[in-house]
Amino acid sequence: MRNIELKESGVVFDDDKHTYHLDGKQLQGITGMIGRQLFPDTYKSVPKDILEKARKRGSTIHRIIQDCDNKAFYPNIIEVQNYFELKDKYKLITEANEYIVTDREHFASPIDIVYRTGTNTFSLADLKTTNKLYTESVRWQLSIYAFLFELQNPKCKVDKLFAIHLHGEIKEIVELDRIPADIICELLQCEVDGKQYKNEVEPMIMAPVEFIKAEPELKEINEKIKELKSKKDDILNKMMDLLKTNNDKSYKGNLVQVIYKPETERISVDNEKLQNDYADAYNACIKVSTVKESITLKVL
Repeated sequence: MRNIELKESGVVFDDDKHTYHLDGKQLQGITGMIGRQLFPDTYKSVPKDILEKARKRGSTIHRIIQDCDNKAFYPNIIEVQNYFELKDKYKLITEANEYIVTDREHFASPIDIVYRTGTNTFSLADLKTTNKLYTESVRWQLSIYAFLFELQNPKCKVDKLFAIHLHGEIKEIVELDRIPADIICELLQCEVDGKQYKNEVEPMIMAPVEFIKAEPELKEINEKIKELKSKKDDILNKMMDLLKTNNDKSYKGNLVQVIYKPETERISVDNEKLQNDYADAYNACIKVSTVKESITLKVL
């Protein structure tokens, strides 16, 4: 099946004035609205000169990554190098940079990076170069982008949202839970109506970065274990058939010993019946012991 192409918004973006226009009408950006409606105090304690310096450096890094994405070369800037290391590690395929989405009436904004994950599926990412990653703010931002993206591309679906955090030696990709479309609609409507939105969405519980870094290795190890177990079971089943055919009970070699146990019946106690029908006997036989702590891995 042929890949579905993304639709262009038709929005004209003025980089100097940072304004958006569509069919002669000025549209509103998303980041300023998020600041007003949801997180007005995020940078309240940061001096303006430091904010401006950070903004300029962030804009430079954004522009370089945009220019160099899908190319074989990039300048020797640590954040840029770290971005391409992350991209290679997670096998991300860039579909578009600074892709503008809009509802064609009130809002428009560019998505930093759109990654293609399938014929009609995409992941959206936002680059953050601040010292601290404000997870909830990015989560709302990308959830709005996802809503507008699917509105603009009805045949496409957004499967994942990522914050890509690059600051000096810091390099991490944080997957974010998407906020449902009905909540996003309510927020946008409040902004249109000039009302203050009441945020009742529970913040994400963030996993430590070490957990996220360990995921690919754990998945790979688990797949190898499954493959080796399948090979082991296959060999043992063949050996069991040979032992049965030769009426042997065991085989002992230089490296391994294999013991065959014929099928038998096992007698056990029906705990549920005993507890329900003979409660006194059940309670008299209860034995409390300590179970060693453990952790379970489930590969999704």
